[in-house]
Amino acid sequence: MKLSTILKEYNLDLNKVKIVRHKDKNYDVNKIYQLGFIEQYQSLQSKPIFDNCEYILSFLGLEGTKAKYIGAWKICKKCGKKEVKQKINPNYPYQEHYNNCYYYEMKRVDIMTELIGRLIIDWGAGTINWHQYAYNDKEIIAILPQNNIRTVKDFRDYDNVILSFSDLCTIMAEPMIYEDWQRALSCVNGIYLIVDKVSGQQYIGSAYGENGIWGRWKNYAETKHGDNDGIKAELKKHPNAYKNFQISILRILPKTITPDEAIKVENLYKQKLCSRELGMNKN
Repeated sequence: MKLSTILKEYNLDLNKVKIVRHKDKNYDVNKIYQLGFIEQYQSLQSKPIFDNCEYILSFLGLEGTKAKYIGAWKICKKCGKKEVKQKINPNYPYQEHYNNCYYYEMKRVDIMTELIGRLIIDWGAGTINWHQYAYNDKEIIAILPQNNIRTVKDFRDYDNVILSFSDLCTIMAEPMIYEDWQRALSCVNGIYLIVDKVSGQQYIGSAYGENGIWGRWKNYAETKHGDNDGIKAELKKHPNAYKNFQISILRILPKTITPDEAIKVENLYKQKLCSRELGMNKN
């Protein structure tokens, strides 16, 4: 199914509609969105990119080439550089954006409102082309159900990450719904702790590599044991013990850390918590 199929129901001229995918390596666009400043962010432009369109449909960039729909705006007026300074909001987190040459006054409109946060599209090759006319059709990957209620709390910070095995599996099974978790866990490596809340046994491991903690923990959700000999042995004796597992982060590590450096830190925590002598670590 294509995005144009839905847009045609709104009688939109695709030559006058632009779709935009917000993902900026220099700025935290998700933070801007969560703070309620996405309209301000997209209003400020260094080039007159919205001159010939009536509406913009905005998407937040997800992993790869995916994008999530966040709303539609009507372009009302373009302001020049002299007027931009009059639009300053002191609470906007990136004040340097007001050095841009153009400010587009825009008004949120009811276009695909029922699909906000639910419509996921594939932007396709060339994500650097973040604004395109809507006649550049996009494939719809998913429309998440309306009763999509998150059962796991929002990601807050690494120190507060304490997950049951059930919650871990929920997050890993629904990366689009839990994109805040995927984003946070993918961008760091770390030392983690698994505790069997019934037996009290502990396992300490390290996550390093391209997908960081996310990639390592995904393996646990898929296998229950993460290919660890100590956990495998425990599950051989008690097949349902994984249901009692709790997983948390002891320390985050930079993505630039080498495997040898990460394992050295892991061994330090094994020594501190005696997880070899009293837990499920076997090395």
